[in-house]
Amino acid sequence: MTRTMPNWVQDEDSQSIDRLRQEVAAIANFPAFSYRVLEDTGMMFAEGSLELASGNSYLLRICFPENYPNSPPFTIIKEQSVFVTFVQRGIPYTQGINMNGVQITPYLYSVEEQSEITGISMFYLTARWLAAYEGWIQTGQFTHQACVHFDGEQFHVYSP
Repeated sequence: MTRTMPNWVQDEDSQSIDRLRQEVAAIANFPAFSYRVLEDTGMMFAEGSLELASGNSYLLRICFPENYPNSPPFTIIKEQSVFVTFVQRGIPYTQGINMNGVQITPYLYSVEEQSEITGISMFYLTARWLAAYEGWIQTGQFTHQACVHFDGEQFHVYSP
């Protein structure tokens, strides 16, 4: 069962409600993703498959913490191959296992910048992280130096 807003959003907290409504509207631009709030935990997230121009598709969740927008959203990669790789040999720029997936760290930010990171920016940052992950699998080097463009259907990642 799902509801419209997470149970941690208070009616008087108009900043959180406004930001979350903006996030839900923006997520509608990504047809492969749907927005959900779990009834039992109140966790709000967008879930779906993100396809890179490489042809690889990754199941993921972009999650909104209880103190959003004061803390940034985070990404959980739910793809089995990423999970297995993490367990077998570890993966750079990850936070560990969370919600049966691998929580990634696709950005470096200062404390002041945390509230500027949105769910939409997480799509782009996650696409960059996944491109770096694919490069790491092939070459052993993990670099975030890719640029990302979304054409309405898939993410194209290229070197600057």
